[in-house]
Amino acid sequence: MMTDQAAVPGGETVTITCARSHMETRWTDQRTLTFDELAKMLSTPSVGQKTGSCYTPATFSGGARRMDQAVRIDMAVLDSDTGATLQDITAALRKQGWRAIVHSTFNHLQTQTSVAAAPAEKWLSEATGRTVEGYLIEKKGYLPRVARGAKIVNETRDGQVRNLVIEHSPCPKFRVVVPLARPWISGDYSSQQAANTLWRERIGALAHALGLSHDQSCVDTSRLFYMPRRPTAEAVFEVEVLPGALCPLFDLPDAPAGAAEAPLLAAATSAPAGQAGAATSPAAAPAAQWPQEVRREHTTAVSEDGQYVDLTAWAAEYARRFQIVEALKAKAPKIFTARRSRGKAHIICPNRGDHITSSPEHEASGTYAVNAGDVQAAGLTMIQSGFVIHCMHAGCAGHDRLDHLRAMLADGTLAVEDLTDPRFLLPSDLDGVDLSEFLENARKAVVADDDSSEAEPETSSKRLPSALRQPNIPPHLHAGLPPIMRQMHEFILEGAAKPQPALALASVLTLCAAAIGRKAELAGWGTRANIYALCVAHSGAGKERLMSGVKQITAAAGLADLVGVEEVASDSGIVTAVSRQPNQVMLIDEIAFLFAATKNSRAGTHMVNVSQVLLRLYSTSRTLFRGKAYADSTMNREVNEPCVSVLGSATPRALFAAMSSADVDGGLLSRFTLFSAGDHDPRGRKPTFKDVPDDIVDWMLAWHQRPLNPNPIDMVGGMQRIAPVQVQLTPEATDIFEAFEDRMHAAKTEARERNTDALYVRARENALKFALVRACGQPAIKGEDGKSVIDESTLVVTGDIARWACELSHITVQTMEAAVRDEIADTDFGRLVRDLVHAVRKAGERGLTRRELARNRAGKHPKRVLEDILSHAIESGSIALQVIATPGRKRQAFVHADFKNKDAGD
Repeated sequence: MMTDQAAVPGGETVTITCARSHMETRWTDQRTLTFDELAKMLSTPSVGQKTGSCYTPATFSGGARRMDQAVRIDMAVLDSDTGATLQDITAALRKQGWRAIVHSTFNHLQTQTSVAAAPAEKWLSEATGRTVEGYLIEKKGYLPRVARGAKIVNETRDGQVRNLVIEHSPCPKFRVVVPLARPWISGDYSSQQAANTLWRERIGALAHALGLSHDQSCVDTSRLFYMPRRPTAEAVFEVEVLPGALCPLFDLPDAPAGAAEAPLLAAATSAPAGQAGAATSPAAAPAAQWPQEVRREHTTAVSEDGQYVDLTAWAAEYARRFQIVEALKAKAPKIFTARRSRGKAHIICPNRGDHITSSPEHEASGTYAVNAGDVQAAGLTMIQSGFVIHCMHAGCAGHDRLDHLRAMLADGTLAVEDLTDPRFLLPSDLDGVDLSEFLENARKAVVADDDSSEAEPETSSKRLPSALRQPNIPPHLHAGLPPIMRQMHEFILEGAAKPQPALALASVLTLCAAAIGRKAELAGWGTRANIYALCVAHSGAGKERLMSGVKQITAAAGLADLVGVEEVASDSGIVTAVSRQPNQVMLIDEIAFLFAATKNSRAGTHMVNVSQVLLRLYSTSRTLFRGKAYADSTMNREVNEPCVSVLGSATPRALFAAMSSADVDGGLLSRFTLFSAGDHDPRGRKPTFKDVPDDIVDWMLAWHQRPLNPNPIDMVGGMQRIAPVQVQLTPEATDIFEAFEDRMHAAKTEARERNTDALYVRARENALKFALVRACGQPAIKGEDGKSVIDESTLVVTGDIARWACELSHITVQTMEAAVRDEIADTDFGRLVRDLVHAVRKAGERGLTRRELARNRAGKHPKRVLEDILSHAIESGSIALQVIATPGRKRQAFVHADFKNKDAGD
């Protein structure tokens, strides 16, 4: 360690935020240090890998390390990676007279650099006489003394990326820490984005004042830096602590135009039209958007296959809708790196050839993409016009998202047609959100056969095909779940002898709803996470695992009480159980028997009233629930805002045989969401028994330990006021739910002719509940006391979550309506028709001839009765009489509508 002989002044302090790892999600360890304490901390390197304990110069308003939550910075930090020595840097600092700490970083004096092969080879081939040395100097910014004699010594591959390893002279790498005379405070500026933009520009001005080529990725207000480390005990570590004045960062001259920071400088210092003055003062800071969106001049591209596209014109129409991450997942999944952060997908930079520092480690960080629908969730509140591709490396300082998109087209990562592929675009209605496309897809997934994509849209006069033929939940709705929900889903399926992915999603939703309970609600909506789900599958098809998995998870977390009622003996029994455990999931196997018991004319009122209790519990999640009033007041039960979920299972025949149209009109069925396995009955296998993952247990405990109200004396009417965390919705998500309500209202009006309109009443409410659960499915983090806690700042319902929830709700409603029409019969004659239709459907494409039908139990009726049944089934569209071609004689048979051949004669 080298220190000037003059005493280093102390007394002034800086506040930084520390963490044990770059993976930390809750940044609350704020430390206020004197300059001497800071110097000591940064002068003592540890030995080991580069990653580990770290800090950021900023403090944050919430628990997340995000630019939109940065509130104060007391010191500036620069990285110099292109060859400046300790003597070069300290001489520049002494010339300015500034107090500073300069120390070497992990890759100090390395002699090899890895660069992307394609751009390097392209540059070398563009003109005769170009050398590897020249490439490092001109394209990477290395000082000549480091680049001199450089040569390519190896070639490596990292996934899709081919790299060249260049050997050169040892390259000094240093970090410069400079305390500020005046702190950066976001509240001093007109907006957070203006404050962030000015900080970025001021770091450029500081680097220019010192004559340094600095790492552009160090300019974010939330930038993370590792504590000093070296790879081995023998590795050189250099540090020098300089006395002097505090840096007047906000009084420094601007970096000149033409420097790497020029585009940022122009954005940060241009005054509004008709006004004079620069934006270096808080009041004058413009609301410049960053990352850069698009320059004024047109950006064009030619794809790998030679197609031309005007990207600027494309962006004007599609940028607000483009789901760049979804496109890359589908077309170039290997572009993603191992790093993950909320809302941002980290990728290999498409312009990595322009980076000053290139190595597999650097290529895996510093560049991210964000879907148009996830910008708010990613914390990029300054972006108002769609998707983001942003690289923080110095070499990409002048590149905007269209430059990166152009590079992706040029190297074949994406094709021109991908830019307008409906799979990668949000709905196009700018006055609202048009859900027609994905709702139509949802309907087809439920009701259509293999040719449904060519069928005409359903009308009120047409019959919906059987809802219980195939699983009603398409795979994309239970794939890509948030971390905790995904692990729960996988755990339930791995332990199943007969996995049922569609039904396992219902288990996950109801379990998470019980865990969240009364402790979260949607802001502005007041929606709580109580979900009623019916799981329908044939006998022996794997329903039992749905409930045993829930029990295993709650037991592993020590929260077995979350599993409430399992066998219903009376309505008062349910009320008593809920009074003891207000948030719970009721696990009711073969729930059809319960529904049948509530309708049995011989059953007592204690069973008949069960349906009413379930109805009331669903609707009183934000009010006081009162049980029956008894003469003995000690027997009365009151529950403050209960949050009860129900997971019921049944076979399709038993479930709908126990129901009548009164259950539709009474509202019970509209509260239940239907998850059907259809005819999916997988072959049994040996289940995999594993312990419940720690992440699931931590998440369960984090929600359990969160108080109902942080203020224990906040009482109302003698009861503690419930104060759940308010889960926010993005404006896009709100628009989606509003549009969904419009669709469901129209569908309800149309369904009135079919007497099934009541099923659509709670479609949006159920969608909101699904969205709330999914938004809360982020992993728990460790608090200051080491206990698991929920980072409430990360809980938000995005547009993508809203779409998922609306599609899921719509599918369950469509399934329920089709099942009601196919399966529920209130009269004896109706039941005869239903049984015959079942028999015909079971025969498949071959159907049943009259002779075969007469031998079937469903067709053994007097001739006149059978004709009436057949006539009714044909008129309703459930079956058809068709001529079926066979190798021998033509065969005339009754065929179910699901198997009807459109080309066959009736």
